[in-house]
Amino acid sequence: ADPTGAEYVESLLEASSVMLAALTTKPVEGAGPTGGAVDCCTAVLQSRGWPEVVQLVSHPCNNISGNAALVLAHLMEQPENAGVVTQSSGLDLVQLLLEAIKAKRSEEHVRVGSRHPRNTASSSQSSQRNCAVALARVAKHSDAFRERLRELQGVEILHTVLSSKQ
Repeated sequence: ADPTGAEYVESLLEASSVMLAALTTKPVEGAGPTGGAVDCCTAVLQSRGWPEVVQLVSHPCNNISGNAALVLAHLMEQPENAGVVTQSSGLDLVQLLLEAIKAKRSEEHVRVGSRHPRNTASSSQSSQRNCAVALARVAKHSDAFRERLRELQGVEILHTVLSSKQ
């Protein structure tokens, strides 16, 4: 494969998003300099590239979008990390996540040939659900985010996605 081609770059991005989502799930035991655990969420936040990762929730590929949402959901689990995310991203996280959910929901009604080639109904549902979980954790963090969610009529969308069966 051509390492400069768009398909190759997207495959690399997809694989990286899978690994990052897996690594941020919980601390990695034995990976620290003295053999202790490494909290990958802290490492991601210290990298200063995490806002770009979070913006991938709007990527047209459901796998990339869903994994980026998982990373954000994992970052929001710890209050100290959530504070860093919400105070320093410069992003409207509520709007970003709602728009990603809406895009995935509307894609379900688009002809298969005009969708992203790797997207399926199942991957769309998973991506929506991951975005909804991240959105719920963002909204849980502060009254301002909950108010923003209400302002954008996102409570209904959040409820619909989280209560739907996969």
